[in-house]
Amino acid sequence: MHIHRISFSLDNRNKNTIKCRFIYL
Repeated sequence: MHIHRISFSLDNRNKNTIKCRFIYL
């Protein structure tokens, strides 16, 4: 879950990207 948190910070503007990344991970 640590990586997910970093992604959230990185894609703070793109909320859609976070969801896509979550599925990709």
